[in-house]
Amino acid sequence: MRRSPLDPFDGVVPFVEAAEAKSFRKAARTLGVTTSAVSKAIAKLELDVGVRLLHRSSRSVSLTTDGAAFLASCREAVGQVRAARALVSAAQDTPQGSLRVSLPSTFARRVVAMLPTLFLKHPALTVEVILTDRFVQLADENIDVAVRIGTVDDTQCIGHRLRMLRLVTVASPGYLKKHGVPRVPSDLARHNCLKYVLASGLDRPWLFGSAGAVSALKVEGTFKADHGEALLAAVVAGIGLVQAPDIMVADEIDRGQLVEVLPMHAAPGPPLTALCAPGRHHSPKVRVFVELLRTLCATDPAPVPARTGAPLSRGHSPASPPTGTR
Repeated sequence: MRRSPLDPFDGVVPFVEAAEAKSFRKAARTLGVTTSAVSKAIAKLELDVGVRLLHRSSRSVSLTTDGAAFLASCREAVGQVRAARALVSAAQDTPQGSLRVSLPSTFARRVVAMLPTLFLKHPALTVEVILTDRFVQLADENIDVAVRIGTVDDTQCIGHRLRMLRLVTVASPGYLKKHGVPRVPSDLARHNCLKYVLASGLDRPWLFGSAGAVSALKVEGTFKADHGEALLAAVVAGIGLVQAPDIMVADEIDRGQLVEVLPMHAAPGPPLTALCAPGRHHSPKVRVFVELLRTLCATDPAPVPARTGAPLSRGHSPASPPTGTR
């Protein structure tokens, strides 16, 4: 028997969760139900629409061609319903419920350190942190707030500019004692320079300021990573130098684990922005979290503008600050 058309969402949410997780078990865990319940709901949905939506195997599930087309529409519909629920929730005065946030790995430690204050003020609030250096799709991954480093092109989301960053070059005291302190960017040719790998697979360029201009410098080293925490651990361990946004290494500099070099050649960095999913920026829980981020950034030293120093060596081409770094 076909189900009543009065309940068009019956089975849709389990289907969306299972399709995105590629697993009935993970979908069940997210929804707080049994794996059997998810499987039965999707089977009934397939019977209702008259096509198979998922391929099943003993280890995972995958979308059929019809399932992929159906998912695109269902995902949008589910996102709109969640946004509507968020708007209703915004009428409440007390931030409460689960808040899902995406943070760059090296920035997360500073945010987590401030969560006790947040929980003390709002005990009905729970926070789930997703650590990633990539740009996430907020609606697709059910993220309430994402902190991004770099230019944001997502016009669907509400952006809150937190601060402009400054690109600093740092090394451990032990490394500098052993290998010497670079005085001008061209000195880096004699140093081990650790590099961040962008999502494109390319190395993020090292940028330096001179006479009001920003130039890219080609550097070489024995270590690279696509994760900020790995690079931070490597530079603290004394493997080499690294260039990173100032807020990402501020704690290590304060503790004396890292030392900034070439400060007169520091280049202006990308913006640090908090993005809110459409329809959720009015939610009390989102508002208090964004305010926490603003407070955190306000307590950090203001970025220091690059001062005129010795010119870069010849052959360095002009470049703009990176827009996709994390």
